[in-house]
Amino acid sequence: MAKKKTHEEFVQQVFTEIGEEYIVLGKYQGSMKKVKMKHVKCGNVYETTTGSFLNKKSRCKRCTYERVTKSRTKTQRQFEHEVFELVKDEYEVLGQYITTHTDIKIKHNVCGNEYMVRPHNFLQGARCSECRRKELSNRTRKSHRSFLQEVFKRVGEEYVILGTYKGANSSSSYNFTNVPQNPYISRLAGLRGNRTHQTWHAGLKQF
Repeated sequence: MAKKKTHEEFVQQVFTEIGEEYIVLGKYQGSMKKVKMKHVKCGNVYETTTGSFLNKKSRCKRCTYERVTKSRTKTQRQFEHEVFELVKDEYEVLGQYITTHTDIKIKHNVCGNEYMVRPHNFLQGARCSECRRKELSNRTRKSHRSFLQEVFKRVGEEYVILGTYKGANSSSSYNFTNVPQNPYISRLAGLRGNRTHQTWHAGLKQF
């Protein structure tokens, strides 16, 4: 039967293998029992089984976490280099890089917009929020020609558009005759009775 290791023998073994980096605070009671240890370098106090500690499977968790995190974290220079490789001088990194999921300030040099974005999202294709908004607005906006076609489809040649279509929320001027002939336009203009050859303004959003 193997001789059971004493507390003093465990302490001596720890010192022999790793020097003064760790201090045994608890009482050794066997390789499967937990004992309190202190990592002198960072001051962290934690419990681990003595067998795991001696087999290098359970050293200071705080330092292990910091070491792994640091190895996975990009530097400011690395992130700026990645941005440049993707978009050249179109975008500029203004903020301090912390982690891939922590917002950082970016500047779009084309339009001058400065905004916050997650580094991960930017590297995956997320670009200037202001330019994106304008792009979507332009994509959904009718052209003047398409607006004229829509008016003609609804009311024929009864109405002539005098203004230029600039969006659903703008106003334009119309030349019309005999409004009551078309109830749809009458309601739009808010007119009553028989009025002819007049010019009025209406919000195109209503149209």
